[in-house]
Amino acid sequence: GALLGILASCVLEFAIFRPVLGKSTLTIRDKSVLDNHQVVPRPFFLNSDYDLSEWGSLSNIISQGVTLALVAMLESLLCMEVMNDLTSSSGEANRQLWALGASNLLAGLLGTMGGNALIELCVMNVQSGGRFRCSSTVCALGLMLIVTFGYDMLNYIPVASLAGVMVVVVIGFVRWASIPAVLAAFIPRSWLEPGRDGASSGRLKEYLRSVRIGLFDAFIIVIVTTLTAVSNLAIAVGAGVSLSALRFSYQQAEPLKIATSMGDGVKLYSFNGPIFFGARHRVVDTFKPQEDPDIVEIDFAGAEIFDFAIMQEFHPILAHYAQLGKTVRLLNLKDANHLPALLRFATTEEGSNNRSLSQSGTEL
Repeated sequence: GALLGILASCVLEFAIFRPVLGKSTLTIRDKSVLDNHQVVPRPFFLNSDYDLSEWGSLSNIISQGVTLALVAMLESLLCMEVMNDLTSSSGEANRQLWALGASNLLAGLLGTMGGNALIELCVMNVQSGGRFRCSSTVCALGLMLIVTFGYDMLNYIPVASLAGVMVVVVIGFVRWASIPAVLAAFIPRSWLEPGRDGASSGRLKEYLRSVRIGLFDAFIIVIVTTLTAVSNLAIAVGAGVSLSALRFSYQQAEPLKIATSMGDGVKLYSFNGPIFFGARHRVVDTFKPQEDPDIVEIDFAGAEIFDFAIMQEFHPILAHYAQLGKTVRLLNLKDANHLPALLRFATTEEGSNNRSLSQSGTEL
């Protein structure tokens, strides 16, 4: 889709706008010409384009480097989380960061800009059918061949077409449901509750009640979004993590315990303790959809949900169970802010509260 869009924009630019209408838009050539001088990279100390006599102050170099490193790490890790959701897999953060550091050292040595994983390009890659690690390697090799041998063709691509591709990709991966969820968090709960006689409160109120998140979660989302717009990602994420850490340390320090048990062809997962985003890997690694029986129960009786972000980690898990046709029952999920979102999966249902299996469990 993206490639066809770029080709269509080139046809419009050079077959209609310029020869027929006498109008033109900016192309890559107008912004930065790609020629054979830039094809083969050279170490910066052998490149005459760099004036090594003007290094600048060491403090500025270090501060800029640390800021760029933090932003690159954060965006790459965020990208990995998005890919985990799209591909129902679990990435390795350490491998991701080691590869990021090595590639940026090599890029700096060859006198070019560093970079990091971009959510937009990764989403585009997955939407084009690339779901495994080798797809990124093929993409990189293809890009290298295009830049090395087809650089002159790149100069004719309209800049507007690239911007349009990015806009479409962003629209596709943004969680638009978070907007009404944040708005609903600032509405008094009593206004969203149905009437005492059980009468319906209206579709709008029912929808807002189903997506409503905690007030503190909404506050953190607003703070991080605002700081990202006015400063940079590193400061915004740092502020969000600090606020979440303060909240968590204030509420409880008890570790999360997950126990499993089997009985009558049903597997029970019992959560005890605080469930927050920092425990996402443990939560994801606990469930075994391929190995579990046809009926699975998840008991939240002893759990306390601290933020809605961790509940998002249950979505690909429940989607996997649904693909396998296995029924998942949610027990004792007292927090109504999160239950409706989990029940949207085809084979997920709300089980009766205070129900548990009699067999002894195995703590994980």
